[in-house]
Amino acid sequence: MRRVLFIILLIFLFFVTMKGGIVLEALEAKEETSQTTEERPERKKVDIRNFRNPFASLLPQKKPEEAKRTRTTDRPKAEKVAPPDFTIYGLIWNTDLPQAIVNERVVKIGDVINEAEILNITKEGITIKYRNEEFFIESQLSVTAQDINKDLKKDRRYGR
Repeated sequence: MRRVLFIILLIFLFFVTMKGGIVLEALEAKEETSQTTEERPERKKVDIRNFRNPFASLLPQKKPEEAKRTRTTDRPKAEKVAPPDFTIYGLIWNTDLPQAIVNERVVKIGDVINEAEILNITKEGITIKYRNEEFFIESQLSVTAQDINKDLKKDRRYGR
């Protein structure tokens, strides 16, 4: 038991002396830095109003009046745009991947055909975007799923 107390006392004394040494080193370092700050030369003050803005454009600027004139004269008059001719041969809608057969091509939403983007496919037809205008092209199909089911039932009755 005495040995344990003696070891603990030695460890305590060791840490106390080390802590005191660390404190003395910090005080000495602080005195050295205070001496070096006195030796620094003073900084010159610079007037920043004489410098150019680094973010300003170097391109010549148009006056607002000139810009308005060029905008109105440069725009062509809006013409009515007619959608391209599409023939819809089939539609698959109400699925995760709706598709249509248009001009003998299978297309899905996002596809482009004859410069027109397919926006939506429904059972009534397709919605396209052509020259920044949206158009709905109605399907001319007269066959529905109910018609097909009726035909299948007839075929089963007569053994076809």
